[in-house]
Amino acid sequence: MKIKQKLQPWVVVQDLAEARLALRLAARRGLAVGLLSPPDCARIHGAPWFLHLIDLAGARRQGALRDHALDCANAPGLALEALRHGAATIILKARPNVFAKVAEIAAKQGARLIARRPSALAKVEAAALVAYYDRFKT
Repeated sequence: MKIKQKLQPWVVVQDLAEARLALRLAARRGLAVGLLSPPDCARIHGAPWFLHLIDLAGARRQGALRDHALDCANAPGLALEALRHGAATIILKARPNVFAKVAEIAAKQGARLIARRPSALAKVEAAALVAYYDRFKT
Protein backbone atom coordinates (compact mmCIF):
# COMPACT_ATOMS: atom_id res chain seq x y z
CA MET A 1 0.00 0.00 0.00
CA LYS A 2 1.37 3.39 -0.96
CA ILE A 3 1.05 6.08 1.71
CA LYS A 4 0.12 9.46 0.37
CA GLN A 5 2.26 12.21 1.84
CA LYS A 6 0.84 15.63 2.53
CA LEU A 7 2.53 18.17 0.30
CA GLN A 8 4.24 21.09 1.95
CA PRO A 9 4.73 24.54 0.42
CA TRP A 10 8.12 25.48 -1.01
CA VAL A 11 9.04 28.96 -2.22
CA VAL A 12 12.04 29.92 -4.35
CA VAL A 13 13.71 32.96 -2.79
CA GLN A 14 16.21 35.21 -4.54
CA ASP A 15 17.00 37.60 -1.69
CA LEU A 16 16.31 38.50 1.93
CA ALA A 17 13.20 40.56 1.18
CA GLU A 18 11.58 37.63 -0.64
CA ALA A 19 12.50 35.20 2.12
CA ARG A 20 11.06 37.48 4.81
CA LEU A 21 7.86 38.04 2.84
CA ALA A 22 7.43 34.29 2.26
CA LEU A 23 7.87 33.54 5.97
CA ARG A 24 5.74 36.45 7.19
CA LEU A 25 2.77 35.44 5.04
CA ALA A 26 3.20 31.76 5.93
CA ALA A 27 3.16 32.63 9.63
CA ARG A 28 -0.04 34.65 9.19
CA ARG A 29 -1.66 31.61 7.60
CA GLY A 30 -0.36 29.22 10.26
CA LEU A 31 1.85 27.37 7.78
CA ALA A 32 5.44 26.24 7.88
CA VAL A 33 7.17 26.70 4.54
CA GLY A 34 10.38 25.53 2.91
CA LEU A 35 12.66 28.11 1.35
CA LEU A 36 14.32 26.91 -1.84
CA SER A 37 17.40 28.43 -3.42
CA PRO A 38 17.43 29.40 -7.07
CA PRO A 39 18.84 26.75 -9.43
CA ASP A 40 22.62 26.28 -9.17
CA CYS A 41 22.74 28.72 -6.24
CA ALA A 42 25.73 27.02 -4.61
CA ARG A 43 27.86 27.72 -7.67
CA ILE A 44 26.54 31.24 -8.29
CA HIS A 45 26.36 32.65 -4.75
CA GLY A 46 27.94 29.99 -2.54
CA ALA A 47 26.49 27.99 0.34
CA PRO A 48 27.42 30.59 2.99
CA TRP A 49 25.42 33.29 1.18
CA PHE A 50 22.24 31.23 1.00
CA LEU A 51 22.53 29.89 4.55
CA HIS A 52 23.12 33.40 5.89
CA LEU A 53 20.01 34.57 4.05
CA ILE A 54 18.04 31.72 5.70
CA ASP A 55 19.42 32.63 9.14
CA LEU A 56 18.49 36.29 8.73
CA ALA A 57 15.02 35.56 7.36
CA GLY A 58 14.20 32.83 9.86
CA ALA A 59 15.34 34.72 12.93
CA ARG A 60 12.00 36.49 13.28
CA ARG A 61 9.71 33.76 12.01
CA GLN A 62 11.30 30.48 13.07
CA GLY A 63 7.92 28.75 13.42
CA ALA A 64 7.15 29.49 9.78
CA LEU A 65 10.45 28.07 8.49
CA ARG A 66 10.04 24.31 8.02
CA ASP A 67 13.10 23.60 5.91
CA HIS A 68 15.50 25.10 3.41
CA ALA A 69 17.08 23.51 0.37
CA LEU A 70 20.23 24.57 -1.44
CA ASP A 71 20.61 23.66 -5.11
CA CYS A 72 24.12 22.40 -5.86
CA ALA A 73 23.25 21.35 -9.43
CA ASN A 74 25.69 18.63 -10.55
CA ALA A 75 28.56 19.59 -8.25
CA PRO A 76 29.22 17.08 -5.45
CA GLY A 77 32.09 19.21 -4.14
CA LEU A 78 29.68 22.10 -3.62
CA ALA A 79 27.25 19.73 -1.90
CA LEU A 80 29.99 18.69 0.52
CA GLU A 81 30.82 22.34 1.15
CA ALA A 82 27.15 23.03 1.83
CA LEU A 83 27.18 20.23 4.40
CA ARG A 84 30.21 21.77 6.10
CA HIS A 85 28.27 25.02 6.37
CA GLY A 86 25.20 23.34 7.87
CA ALA A 87 22.73 23.02 5.00
CA ALA A 88 19.68 20.98 6.03
CA THR A 89 18.60 19.83 2.59
CA ILE A 90 20.79 19.74 -0.50
CA ILE A 91 19.75 19.18 -4.10
CA LEU A 92 22.33 17.29 -6.16
CA LYS A 93 22.10 15.81 -9.63
CA ALA A 94 24.87 13.21 -9.76
CA ARG A 95 25.64 9.70 -10.93
CA PRO A 96 24.05 7.12 -8.62
CA ASN A 97 27.33 6.06 -6.98
CA VAL A 98 28.35 9.68 -6.30
CA PHE A 99 24.87 10.58 -5.07
CA ALA A 100 24.87 7.59 -2.70
CA LYS A 101 28.24 8.54 -1.19
CA VAL A 102 27.25 12.19 -0.64
CA ALA A 103 23.85 11.07 0.74
CA GLU A 104 25.63 8.83 3.24
CA ILE A 105 27.79 11.73 4.42
CA ALA A 106 24.73 14.00 4.62
CA ALA A 107 22.80 11.46 6.68
CA LYS A 108 25.66 11.19 9.18
CA GLN A 109 25.41 14.94 9.67
CA GLY A 110 21.62 14.96 10.04
CA ALA A 111 21.08 16.51 6.61
CA ARG A 112 19.37 15.08 3.58
CA LEU A 113 20.24 14.91 -0.07
CA ILE A 114 17.59 14.97 -2.77
CA ALA A 115 17.96 14.49 -6.51
CA ARG A 116 15.20 16.81 -7.71
CA ARG A 117 14.02 20.27 -6.82
CA PRO A 118 10.68 20.19 -5.01
CA SER A 119 7.71 21.75 -6.74
CA ALA A 120 7.74 25.36 -5.61
CA LEU A 121 6.30 28.80 -6.16
CA ALA A 122 8.86 30.92 -8.00
CA LYS A 123 6.99 34.24 -8.05
CA VAL A 124 7.41 35.82 -4.63
CA GLU A 125 4.84 38.57 -4.36
CA ALA A 126 2.08 38.90 -1.78
CA ALA A 127 -0.93 37.96 -3.92
CA ALA A 128 0.77 34.95 -5.47
CA LEU A 129 2.00 33.72 -2.07
CA VAL A 130 -1.44 34.04 -0.47
CA ALA A 131 -3.08 32.10 -3.30
CA TYR A 132 -0.34 29.46 -3.19
CA TYR A 133 -0.47 29.07 0.59
CA ASP A 134 -4.26 28.77 0.56
CA ARG A 135 -3.85 25.53 -1.41
CA PHE A 136 -2.09 24.01 1.61
CA LYS A 137 -4.56 25.03 4.30
CA THR A 138 -6.34 22.07 5.88
